[in-house]
Amino acid sequence: MYGHMLRVHGEHLAKGQELPRNAQAVGNGGPQRAGSMMGAAEVAAVAATPVTPGDGKSLTLMLEDSDDGAAFAALPVSFRRSAPGGRTWAGGEVLGRLPLPSDCRRHVRVVIGTDDAGASGTVDVVFDYLPR
Repeated sequence: MYGHMLRVHGEHLAKGQELPRNAQAVGNGGPQRAGSMMGAAEVAAVAATPVTPGDGKSLTLMLEDSDDGAAFAALPVSFRRSAPGGRTWAGGEVLGRLPLPSDCRRHVRVVIGTDDAGASGTVDVVFDYLPR
């Protein structure tokens, strides 16, 4: 089972979302119910098409949560992935993973960002359910 992801059909934080250029954008999958998962899943960012930030530029992913699905606040988990030498991640390649805090509120969404005006590619951000 190593290297496989357990996803739920239609449950995604972003699907085929184009990288924002020198900006941030909320995931096009909108908020998903993720509270009370108690460590059963993590959030995985996967290149849907080849992802290429420029040399020395970076891609960031942040999670936000909410009780009501309207007013969101940042969770204390995020990552920043830089691309030395202008690296390209192939479609299907995992860019990074974020744990869901056990005390996150009911609704979770992702914020995707880059510091590159020429970034290219699309990403999927999904819940990867962990074996118990």
